[in-house]
Amino acid sequence: MCPPRTGSIAEAKRIFRMFTTGILVQYTRRLDVKKDAGGLTASKRGLHHIILETETYLKEKAGMVKIFGMIGGECALCEKCAGYRGEACVYPDRARPSLEALGVDVIGLLQRLSLDGNFYDDKITWTAMVLMDEHR
Repeated sequence: MCPPRTGSIAEAKRIFRMFTTGILVQYTRRLDVKKDAGGLTASKRGLHHIILETETYLKEKAGMVKIFGMIGGECALCEKCAGYRGEACVYPDRARPSLEALGVDVIGLLQRLSLDGNFYDDKITWTAMVLMDEHR
């Protein structure tokens, strides 16, 4: 779900216009960002699963018809992405593109919302989003 497999910025803009509302999700975990690569990957996967669970809830419980989830950073569902080897995605139903890959200025967005977009050595904060619309 990294460029160029995410499509163009023009395609992303077209997709974004199809939705009327969204949920911004931030997931923070304390860890040594410089030394704990495993913890960093686990935290990224944690956010990814939160987005998938949010999508399921919005479909099954909230009656949303159109849903588009995006994660922070590159997809980490697999230890080694098949896409880097030129192969098809192993989890096409669960893989999600990152906000950054779709041209979203995440730091600028967080600043506009008065949310902390700073980077720290002792914690990681991932930002993701789920766009939704009740209409077909």
